[in-house]
Amino acid sequence: MVGFIENMESYLSVASCIVTKAGAITLTEAIAMQVPVVVYRPIPGQEQGNAEYWEGRHALRTAGDAASAKSSVERLISERSDMEAGAFGDASQAIVSEVLNAHASYRASRRTDTMIQGRRIAHEIH
Repeated sequence: MVGFIENMESYLSVASCIVTKAGAITLTEAIAMQVPVVVYRPIPGQEQGNAEYWEGRHALRTAGDAASAKSSVERLISERSDMEAGAFGDASQAIVSEVLNAHASYRASRRTDTMIQGRRIAHEIH
């Protein structure tokens, strides 16, 4: 087990697979580097949401117990050649697209809120 480190890419560049918690930064780094990920017993809430999001995009596997974690790791390592051939697709592009879509949605909702507020003020003046 490794505690906090600042050179995560060094570890990921030589990893066959990682077993980790579902922290957003760790998952993003691993997925961007196309390292297979097994999330072990994600905590309900944000971690569970992170794991479900990426598992739904076939970018990781979730394990609820040690036996399923072990079998997931064995399966991922044996399928590594398939993943290297592009099973994840362009992870970096997928992450950028998700961020831009979320930002565009946020900006659109802010414009709508501003327009509604402007109408309320105009109505109150008259």
